[in-house]
Amino acid sequence: MNELKKKTIFELILKGFCPECHEGKITKGFIGMQRVCPHCHYNLNPEPGYYLGAMMVSFFAIALLTIPPVIFLKVSGADDRLIIGYPFVQYLILGPVFTHYSKVIWAHLGYRSTKKEDLRPKS
Repeated sequence: MNELKKKTIFELILKGFCPECHEGKITKGFIGMQRVCPHCHYNLNPEPGYYLGAMMVSFFAIALLTIPPVIFLKVSGADDRLIIGYPFVQYLILGPVFTHYSKVIWAHLGYRSTKKEDLRPKS
């Protein structure tokens, strides 16, 4: 039994693998993205500003996780330094994590919503 285990979409996103070949790492560092997959040369950046939508979704998700606790802190009478510091610390921790995964998810959504041939680099 020497079969290759098929990776789930969750595994591909979690580990940052290419949406087309499922082999190449599409992330560069923690927040950066490769321009093309190092394994299959799938174009991960088909147009300027391609990942802007992913970053907006990431910002919105972090805001949804930040605003309710800040309102709770304000209503419960917490110190103003805590109310001001909490969002700063939360964005410092969650910002890079959410940005990283939102870009990987965006690449996978882009792959599934367009034809594979449209995003191949021109030779």
